Amino acid sequence: MKPIIRRNNAKHIKSKAEVKYEKLLSQLQEQQQYNNNLQSSLQTAQAKVTAELEPLTKRYYALLRKLVFAIDGAANKSVMGKQNKGLLDAYMAETSRFLLKRFGYQDTLLAALLLKYSNINADDVVRHYEEQFTSAKFSQVYGFNINFKELVEKGEENYFTENRHHFIKARQTQPTAVIESEPVQDWSKDNKTAARKEADDKLLHRDARSVYMRLIKKFHPDLERDEDKQNLNTEIVKEVTKAYQEKDFYTLLKLQIRYLDENETEATNMADIMLKRYNKILQKQLAELKQKIQMQQYTSGNMIEDFIDNHGNFSPQKFATQRNFLKKRNNALTSEIQTSTKSPEIWLNGYLHLLKLNQDK
Repeated sequence: MKPIIRRNNAKHIKSKAEVKYEKLLSQLQEQQQYNNNLQSSLQTAQAKVTAELEPLTKRYYALLRKLVFAIDGAANKSVMGKQNKGLLDAYMAETSRFLLKRFGYQDTLLAALLLKYSNINADDVVRHYEEQFTSAKFSQVYGFNINFKELVEKGEENYFTENRHHFIKARQTQPTAVIESEPVQDWSKDNKTAARKEADDKLLHRDARSVYMRLIKKFHPDLERDEDKQNLNTEIVKEVTKAYQEKDFYTLLKLQIRYLDENETEATNMADIMLKRYNKILQKQLAELKQKIQMQQYTSGNMIEDFIDNHGNFSPQKFATQRNFLKKRNNALTSEIQTSTKSPEIWLNGYLHLLKLNQDK
């Protein structure tokens, strides 16, 4: 088949609307592919995190808990200066509070450490949660009532893990309350979404039919007596009909622009207006798709999201890096605990010196 060229042999210069359309379409296709990849990737990541990383993380918390008691035991036997005492108190208060968020205030030994090194007790923490979490913003973010006493007793991680179904349900029913995305109309309700999509479909169908009828009337083979021109028009009509049947609106517009004559300024302007309308629809679709992806990532948990690459695929390399890091961290803690039993006072001085070096960085 001979290549079809524009009738006036002029080189077509893309309008701003065409350039914007191609950019939006490319972004939309990338996001759609990312979303398709993400579906299976999140499942893979979740399974591997549960099987391989969670045990390492639990081991880390257990080792860190053991370490703070080793530090406390060594501190009871040591005489230290004011600077080291201040460093020790700050570290023990911060670490014991960190661990209590994991284990909860039902761990009375850790609670006693926090009280010893920071003079904070469980009642103070309960009041802190109540003051911080009863704000309107917190209610909007989590979307369900929090039992503060239970949260403090069980620890944040355990509490939110047990109530994960409430957490996810709140995200699914009120996504706009927790996710910031590009400015876009609120289509969170199904009836609004359906109505908007139906209106967009009607608009596109109307524009597509308008372009289709214009091109068919202009290039109908029966309008030409010359056989070569008839054959050329036949190919053009086939191309136009194929794009119309496949609902490829942009291809229809490109065909219209390609086969316009120089004096058809009205059709050129109309194609540009249609493209601008179509671009607005694509912008909505792109914003909604990005929001959907954010929702999936948000409800899956940050750790799982860390192992997803820029294409939405699970990254074995990123996962292996994190797994190796957790193993090395646990080995380092195990080594510290073993060393602490040999000469507690000397070991504590060395440990505090390392803390000071890290603090000064």
